[in-house]
Amino acid sequence: MEYSYDLFGEPIQEKKQYSVKITKQSNKLLTKNQQAFNRITKRIENLNLEIENYKQKLELLLETYNNKVIPLEKPYAQSKIELAKTLAETSEKYKLNKNQIQQLQVLIQNLCREAFSFSEPDMDAITFYNTWNEKSYEDEIAEQKAAFEALLEVKFKNKFGIDIDLSELDGSADSYSKIQEKIKEEQEKQSAKDKSTPEKKTKKQLEKEAQQKNEAETLAKSIRSIYLSLAKMLHPDTVSDENEKLIKEELMKKVTGAYQEKDLPTLLKLEMQFVSAESNNIEKLSDDKLKIYISALKEQVAELEEEKMMQYQNPRYSKISYCSYYPEKKALAALLSKSSFFKEDMEYNERMIGLFQYFSNKKTFLNFITQEMERSLDVEIWDDLFD
Repeated sequence: MEYSYDLFGEPIQEKKQYSVKITKQSNKLLTKNQQAFNRITKRIENLNLEIENYKQKLELLLETYNNKVIPLEKPYAQSKIELAKTLAETSEKYKLNKNQIQQLQVLIQNLCREAFSFSEPDMDAITFYNTWNEKSYEDEIAEQKAAFEALLEVKFKNKFGIDIDLSELDGSADSYSKIQEKIKEEQEKQSAKDKSTPEKKTKKQLEKEAQQKNEAETLAKSIRSIYLSLAKMLHPDTVSDENEKLIKEELMKKVTGAYQEKDLPTLLKLEMQFVSAESNNIEKLSDDKLKIYISALKEQVAELEEEKMMQYQNPRYSKISYCSYYPEKKALAALLSKSSFFKEDMEYNERMIGLFQYFSNKKTFLNFITQEMERSLDVEIWDDLFD
């Protein structure tokens, strides 16, 4: 069991948590806003827990992928290239018709592309691929890059109303900086244009804006008030013992961070833990202040929901995105299955390369090509499961 420590250096089990919850006083029922406050603070607690648990799961999956799959990618790719080269070399022994050559060509292209998808090809592999493909590897990469840039340009146009030319990107940090600067300039121009032609607001809109401004000011004052109460209680200068001072320094870092982030639930938890655990301040909040708190907490829920979804799109976890939605055990099983598939396929390729020298006639060779074409389709279906 892991422990943290209280103000007096005594261990506290991590599972002991202070929940931000309004409880009934005597026989009084909770008001509608008090119930809403409890629901939304509970939702925030659950979201924070879900985000942390999911992050831990992703890190475990990534670690498994790095240890079990990545070490096999390069040798797997190399085995595909070696099989393709052996096919090409063996084909020179036989006189193949046009259809047979085309079938062999497609198979060699598929083997090479499969290899290139897992490992960057060297010049020898690229030269071999170009020999068996109508378009060069370099041209195919250029076309893919252009198509990707065109798609991004359309997305930028649709989302931000910005016209940008991503063809200037060459992979360097300088080119990325220039594009970012261009996007920033275009956004500033659009913002300036919007400000120069402001829409005339109705009386109702102005009243709503004034109310929102007043609520924001009240919320800011409440957050600052909680912060000052905590700072008074937890400031390191209030104690002389070095151990207590260190503990308070860490707590103040947490308080200051929550204050800067306007993290109301964390501040309320800390207030309940260290300032008002016995005074039931939270139960005494007025209905108007509760409404303001609820409004702020709803914004935090939206931010946490977005953070939760963004975990799925984090580039750090792109390699495991195909199984990240699975329950942990199923995801781990999928990674281990991929590892086993690589090992089995490498053994198969090595075995087939060894058998080529025993092919005694053209028919055996052509049967192997047909078999490999069918097997190649099976591999594509397998790969689709991981995309």
